[in-house]
Amino acid sequence: MKTKLQNKFSLLLFAFAILFSVFSLSNNSSAANYPLEIINVEEVGENNRIRFAYPGIEYNVVIAAEGGAYPFVWELVEAPEGMVIDNHKGIITWTPIANGTSNVTVKVTDKEGNSDSESYSITVTDSTDRFLFIDENALEEKTGSITQPYANLDEIWDTDHGGKIVYFREGAYTIPHKNNSIRHASKTDIDTTNPFSYLGYPGETTIIDEECNPSITDGGDGLGNYPGYLFSWGRNDIYFGNLTFDNIYYYALSKSGSDYSTIYDCSFKNAYTSDEAANQSYINYMAGGSSDYDVIVGNVFEGPVTGGSNMQAVETYTTTHILIENNTIIGMPNYGVFFKDRTSNSTIRSNIFLGCSNAIGQYAQYGSNDIEICFNYIVGSTSRDLYIGPVNDITNHYIYRNTFASLGGINIRDTFMTNILLQRNIIQNDMVDSGNIGDNTFYRHRTYFRYVDAETYNNDIVFIDNLEGSSGLVDSNGLLIDRTYVGTYGHEIAEDEYWNDGEVDATPPNAPTGLLVS
Repeated sequence: MKTKLQNKFSLLLFAFAILFSVFSLSNNSSAANYPLEIINVEEVGENNRIRFAYPGIEYNVVIAAEGGAYPFVWELVEAPEGMVIDNHKGIITWTPIANGTSNVTVKVTDKEGNSDSESYSITVTDSTDRFLFIDENALEEKTGSITQPYANLDEIWDTDHGGKIVYFREGAYTIPHKNNSIRHASKTDIDTTNPFSYLGYPGETTIIDEECNPSITDGGDGLGNYPGYLFSWGRNDIYFGNLTFDNIYYYALSKSGSDYSTIYDCSFKNAYTSDEAANQSYINYMAGGSSDYDVIVGNVFEGPVTGGSNMQAVETYTTTHILIENNTIIGMPNYGVFFKDRTSNSTIRSNIFLGCSNAIGQYAQYGSNDIEICFNYIVGSTSRDLYIGPVNDITNHYIYRNTFASLGGINIRDTFMTNILLQRNIIQNDMVDSGNIGDNTFYRHRTYFRYVDAETYNNDIVFIDNLEGSSGLVDSNGLLIDRTYVGTYGHEIAEDEYWNDGEVDATPPNAPTGLLVS
C-alpha cells in the first residue's frame, strides 16, 4: 500500500506527464518516453553474426532501436558498394563478391529529428574457421565448406566449433539430443564449443524439426527419448535467422542469462503442449540470470497448438531491453506475448496479433517497469487484447497508438501500479461504462477493471485522447475508416510522420485475409 507522501509524489509526476502529453497532442507529435538508441551493434561480441558475411551469399541482418518517437527512418552513412537498408525497418542487405573487410555506419532518426548512429566492421570470408555448411544431401567427404558440407548438426556438435556461423541448405534437420530433460523436453545446451549463429540459406526453406510426436503422451518416441530444443545459458550473441521451427514440444528456443541475441525472420508452428503450468512458449526466457538487449523481429508464430491451452509465442522472466517488433502472432491459446516477471525497459511494437486467446499480458510477479506497447494491431482475441494484472509493483507503462479491435478489449486488474498511460489508441468493442469507480468490477473507456481501487484509478491510470467506439472505427483489415485519423490514432503510420521522408505508403501491410473475426 502506498503512503500518502508516495501518492502525492506519484500524482505530481504523473500530472507532469499528462501535461507534457497534452502539449504533444496539440502539436500532433508523439514525444519520446525514452532516448533513441540502437541496441544491437555497439556492445555485441566479436562472434556476432552481424560482423561476418560470406562471399556470394546475401548478407541480411536487422538493426534495431528502442526509445525515440516512432516511426523511424534508417540510413547508411558509410557502407560498401551495393549495400542497402530498408529505411523504415532497418534491414540491411548486401551480396559481397570477395573476401575482405568493410566498414558500416548506420543511422536512425525518429519522427522528432532525434538520431543515433553506430559503426561496425564486416569481415567477408569463406573460411571454415568462421562459416560451416550443412546439407542433408552431403556426400562422404565432409569439411564443412560450401562444397563439402556436413549432413547434420550431430556431426559437428561435439567438436570445437565455438562461435561459428552455420548455414543450412534446404531440408529438414533435427537437434542433437542430449536428453537433459526439463519438463519432459530434451534440453540441448549451446556451449562455448558450439556454433552461435544458425541461418537458413537465402531463398531456401530450412526446417528445424524438434521431433514431437503428439500421439505419445510425453511427445517422445515411447522409449524415453524426448523432443529436443536448444537452450542458451550465459552465451551471448546467439543468432537465428530464416529458419522454420516445427513439431515443437513445450519450447522451441529457451535462454537465461545471455545477452545480444537475435531471432529474425523465423517461423514457429505445430506445437504440442499441455495444461501444466510450465511456461510453455515458442521462445522462453527462463528465470535465473538476466537476458538483456535481445531482438525478436520479423517472425511468424502460429498454431495449431495441440494437447492443451498453455502456450505463448514469447514469454519472459528477468529481462531488460527486449525488443519484440514486426512479428505476426496467430492463434496462440494462452498469450501472444507474456511479460511474466521482472521484465523492464522493453518494447512490444508494430506487431500483428490475430485470433489469440490473449494478445499481450503483463503479470509482473516481482515487479516490472518502463514498458512501451505501441503501434500493434490486435484483432480476434477470444479473451483479451491486453491484460495488465500485476501482483507486485509495475511503473511507467506507455500504451499508445495501438488498434485494439476485439470484443474482449483491455483488462486491468489489481492496484500494484503507478503511471500507466493509455494514449491515442483505437479501442473498438461493445463494453459500456458501468459500475462505480473502485467497485470490485467496473467499466470505463471500454476497459474492464477488477480490484482496482478509486485511488489507483484516479491517480495512476490515465486515458488520454483515445478513439473509442463499439463499431465503425476500423474495417475488417484493421484500417481506419475515417482516413483523416491516420497518423493520429491506432497503428497506421502517415507519410508525414517520417522525418524528412515523403516516399512512404500511408497504410501498413494488410493483415492476412480470410480470418473470420466475430
